[in-house]
Amino acid sequence: MKLFKILSIALVFSLSACATKHQVITESGEIYQVQGDKFFNQGKEVTSLISAEDKDGIITTLNKRLESEAEVAAQQKALQDAQDHSEELRKDAEKAQKEAIKAQKKAKKESEALQKRLKNEKKTRDNYVKSRNELKKAQSKYEKLHDKGKLTPKDEYKWAKKLNKLTKDFDKAEKKLNKI
Repeated sequence: MKLFKILSIALVFSLSACATKHQVITESGEIYQVQGDKFFNQGKEVTSLISAEDKDGIITTLNKRLESEAEVAAQQKALQDAQDHSEELRKDAEKAQKEAIKAQKKAKKESEALQKRLKNEKKTRDNYVKSRNELKKAQSKYEKLHDKGKLTPKDEYKWAKKLNKLTKDFDKAEKKLNKI
């Protein structure tokens, strides 16, 4: 893998060296432009005027600079990739958090609905028991008074009306209880 990377960088250097002019400052302070195999100094071609040793030094300096530029570019790309990945992770985390909040709200809503339903069922059962007890109590009292003969025809009418009303209330409560 490392060999492949080195070969790739070398290929990039050679292609870029052939295609463009590169400026190189030597240790002696002279500025050369390198384009392919040609060397220029102050706009004039000096390829034949400089020694092979100077050419090698200029090429070595150029290759070192291009290599370091390539390393910097690779590091910047790696950093950008890491930032992009981190941004994706952040977005995924935000999405997951939003979904969790949504699910939590839904669960809370369902829980509240269940509590309300249970409360209504309890109220319905309590109303049923209450109306049944009231009806039984009223029937018992009516029967005692009737058996003792203490009811006038007017009282009989009132008790019939009261028992009829309590029976209707009980029937309603029973229907509601059966719907649960």
